[in-house]
Amino acid sequence: MGNQSVLVLAIGILAMSTACSSGGSGGSTTVVNVDAFEYPMVSSDAAAGQEVYATFCEGCHPNGMEGDGPAIVGDMLTPAQMRWRVRSGEGGMPGFDASKISKTELDDLLAYTATFQAVNLGQ
Repeated sequence: MGNQSVLVLAIGILAMSTACSSGGSGGSTTVVNVDAFEYPMVSSDAAAGQEVYATFCEGCHPNGMEGDGPAIVGDMLTPAQMRWRVRSGEGGMPGFDASKISKTELDDLLAYTATFQAVNLGQ
């Protein structure tokens, strides 16, 4: 196999490993600095956040529990940490950029995940 074929194969394997096996549809984004996500909530509509969760998260974290991804119930992340995790991805989780989950939807998602202590909005 030529060098170019090996490179294409390696890129394909890497791309496949970044998506959740239950069909995650995230975009890839890399955000290094958690501090960039330290800002006041722009929305806190938990009902809307539940819809975002059902669309983008439920397949890998059913009811916040372990599925194809780890359990997030009780993580008690700060809002900045959760925003960073959603935007950047982590491990095998894809990142979801603003073209997939808007800033308002992201904060709605935080409001919903706070209902099962994945994020602590008191911080």
